[in-house]
Amino acid sequence: DFVRKPFPEAVIFAKIAEYLGVRYIYEDLPASTKVQLRFNSVSKQNTFFLPELAAMPTNWVSNLYHAANEVREESVLELIEQIPADKADLADALRDLAHDFRLDVIVRLTKAVIQ
Repeated sequence: DFVRKPFPEAVIFAKIAEYLGVRYIYEDLPASTKVQLRFNSVSKQNTFFLPELAAMPTNWVSNLYHAANEVREESVLELIEQIPADKADLADALRDLAHDFRLDVIVRLTKAVIQ
């Protein structure tokens, strides 16, 4: 079988179960973890943190746009490390996008701020 990116976790786990015969046992997460996961998933799909991104220096946003547009993941991650601690949610959401190979979303969001 072949699964294209971006792939849902459920598809990967289903294929592993199909070929290896494993069974998954799920545990309920504490409420605080559920809120954090919901924030990250909303951030990835929507423009939830666009105001925080717009509050960053224009030069920094432009550099992030160019790094993401040119698929320079190392540069993107270096720029994310420059985000102040008071914007940790923004940094976490951008880092998640970079680790999920969703530089296209970073390009779209930064382009919206630049224009």
